[in-house]
Amino acid sequence: KHEDREKPKNAESPQPDPDDDLPRRSGRIHIAARQRGADAIVLGRVALHLPHVLAGLAVVFGVAYAVDTLSGLPWWAPFGCWVLSGALAFHRPCERLMARWLFGLRYPSPEEDRKLRSVWREVTARAGVDGTAYQLWVEDGNGINAMAAAGHIVGVTSHSLRTLPSAQLAGVLAHELGHHTRGHAWASLLTFWY
Repeated sequence: KHEDREKPKNAESPQPDPDDDLPRRSGRIHIAARQRGADAIVLGRVALHLPHVLAGLAVVFGVAYAVDTLSGLPWWAPFGCWVLSGALAFHRPCERLMARWLFGLRYPSPEEDRKLRSVWREVTARAGVDGTAYQLWVEDGNGINAMAAAGHIVGVTSHSLRTLPSAQLAGVLAHELGHHTRGHAWASLLTFWY
């Protein structure tokens, strides 16, 4: 026979972290059907950089044509590789290489990861965004800062993780998530790349 046991009245429930001032949502998390878009800032940035991109395109085409004339290698091979290289910038393994070598980021330590993922889950749940689509990174730095880069990188300084309360860290991460969802991060990377 199974007996129901009550919890002793003097048993303590787990106490919340005193540094955690971020109220948590309860209930279901609704993920929006549309995760990303492009706003007027993105369109303006792309329009402003279009002359530079076209000039780069012309230079690469000229070099590819010269290589074709001198070596017989078809002009479209190096030209096509240059064009397709922009897509590689959004390939997850290439993004990890960029995070490490171009942006100077590292994986979070277990303690940093716990705090970062907890806050990130709350931020993405409130925004209705799938948080697992992004890679969380840490930059060893003494300032309060964060970054959104490429298609899936969100980085925050180690100083921010150590010093900011959860609610303020959530604000910083929400700002970076906004850069991703509005298209700012991919537009910056493509204009830089080309």
